[in-house]
Amino acid sequence: MNGTTLSQTNGTVQNDKNENEYLRQRVSALEEQLQKINGAIQTLPEQDFAHLQRIYQHMHGSSLPVEVIVSASQHNSGQGETTEADHQLLVSVFENSADFIGIAALDGQARYLNAAGRQMVGLYSDAEFLQTNVINYFPPEDHQRLEQEIMPVIIRDGFWKGEFRFCHFKTGERIPIELNLFLIRDQQTGEPTSLATVTRDIRKQKQAEAERTRLQEQIIEAQRFALRELSTPLIPISDTTVVMPLIGTIDSQRAQQVLETLLEGVSQHRAQLAILDITGVQVVDTQVANALISAAQAVKLLGARVMITGIQPRIAQTLVHLGVSLDGIITRGTLQAGIAYALQR
Repeated sequence: MNGTTLSQTNGTVQNDKNENEYLRQRVSALEEQLQKINGAIQTLPEQDFAHLQRIYQHMHGSSLPVEVIVSASQHNSGQGETTEADHQLLVSVFENSADFIGIAALDGQARYLNAAGRQMVGLYSDAEFLQTNVINYFPPEDHQRLEQEIMPVIIRDGFWKGEFRFCHFKTGERIPIELNLFLIRDQQTGEPTSLATVTRDIRKQKQAEAERTRLQEQIIEAQRFALRELSTPLIPISDTTVVMPLIGTIDSQRAQQVLETLLEGVSQHRAQLAILDITGVQVVDTQVANALISAAQAVKLLGARVMITGIQPRIAQTLVHLGVSLDGIITRGTLQAGIAYALQR
């Protein structure tokens, strides 16, 4: 028992020594950092702010370079102090952001990517991430646009913003994004030092837009169908006769619709006579005339006949001028006269 107790005691002492050594190293590092900060603060009366570089350890083990701006107006105390909590707050903002936040060297080598960014593109280890280059995050088919369109704008203006796509490293999924890519410049010289991005995943937005478009197309199609039904109504007035009043302009699409509706109605009602009333048609040209003749010929093939009513004087002149032959087609001046003829048969 004494041996065991002594061993445990020696182990505890060794652990205490290791912990004390770690604490001494940590205190030494903090003192060095405080000296740098204090040195920077000494310059504040002359230029109101100072810059220094800090390296923070990422929670996954990788290092995060951070540029710290020390300003005399940062604290109400006026002492120009900056705390460890302030620096960690900046890192915490990056890590807790829902957006993709990344930093790369000017040659494209990845240097930092927050948790949301790694999750978005499927990078789950530091080893995978550190082997990536900026261009690896985009689909191969988009590389030409990135190199020839986007990068020249960033070099010229310092930033580029617009819709683009990421490529998931594991699945290859194309991810629609709102890309905000910009240069980080040295505060003293103005020279670019890094390339950074704050990018938003817009998959849900795109899905919602696609769903809205689909619903709008369904509504438009339903309205178009309703208009077709209203513009080419087929009215049975007896067991053997149907009437189709035509109103407005007849183009090629509507002419085809008239023919289809008429043939379907004649067949469904087993009609022997189909009356086409064109009282409401203001203009009759070659296209309209050919549509009427085609309708008459098609109905005839079903064993029925076509009557055209409502031919106005000016339309009669147009038909004669066009040389349209209405042989085999019954005509009447008004719809009333045509219905009377049908009921007397």
